[in-house]
Amino acid sequence: DGRLSIVAHSYGGWMAALYALKFPERLAKLVLISPCATVLHAPPGLLVRAVLYGTVPCCRRPIARRYLYWYAPDSVRRDETRVIIDEMVDEDIIAKRCYRRRRFVLPTVLSDEDWHRLSLAVPTLYLIGRNDVSYSAERAVQRLSAVAPRVKTEITDGDHHLTIVEPEWVIRQVLGFLA
Repeated sequence: DGRLSIVAHSYGGWMAALYALKFPERLAKLVLISPCATVLHAPPGLLVRAVLYGTVPCCRRPIARRYLYWYAPDSVRRDETRVIIDEMVDEDIIAKRCYRRRRFVLPTVLSDEDWHRLSLAVPTLYLIGRNDVSYSAERAVQRLSAVAPRVKTEITDGDHHLTIVEPEWVIRQVLGFLA
């Protein structure tokens, strides 16, 4: 029927949720994997760290690494996933050197009304890791259950980077939902 299904992670999850609110008729399904803000406000400590990380000169690899290691505690526990986080650090440093910095738009929490409208208009799957430092997974699922009970929610062990730390679980959840 020409409608799309969107699978989005982190900041992209927030942007996909906003797109779904504006153009629900264009979407068949929506999958949000650890979306930034969107459900709950980030804790002040995360915001302070993010601002500091964002203003660090591009040549400060140890600072960038420390931030991403803090943000992805489960991802850095195993050698095979830590290497992915290290690559993210290197890629971020290269991007900061190569591209002009743009004004960052801080993600916002969707209102209860927005979540309710979204849940009625677009079948939505919300995946989050129990150890996500962006906000409490349990509190996020409780809020969604109260204001948007049609949103299917799943919590697993893992941090913000579920596609790195729990890729098989994410694939099963996403394909099962989209089928």
